[in-house]
Amino acid sequence: MINEPQPSKLYPRRSKNTMGLNNMINEAPLSNFQFMPTPEIVPSPIPENITKTIDLNNMIEDLEQMQQQENARRKEKAKQQRMAISSHHIVRTRTINRYATQ
Repeated sequence: MINEPQPSKLYPRRSKNTMGLNNMINEAPLSNFQFMPTPEIVPSPIPENITKTIDLNNMIEDLEQMQQQENARRKEKAKQQRMAISSHHIVRTRTINRYATQ
């Protein structure tokens, strides 16, 4: 028989319904149940073209490398622009100072 939790004192369980159900379950002959045959375990086929995933991984690596090169190029370009601006500023202040001192 199934071990059931004890009914609480505040909410006593109606025993009519549960007893009838338990008796039906316990007295039912096994011949009434149809057991499904266990399905055969078929191993999943290995994908024929594994090179596709390898190609994708290579493409991702190439894209990451290209992105790093692009970032380095942008940094270098920004650095050159800063240098050009600062040198232009230096030349300009020299000329202004030269005309101011005359």
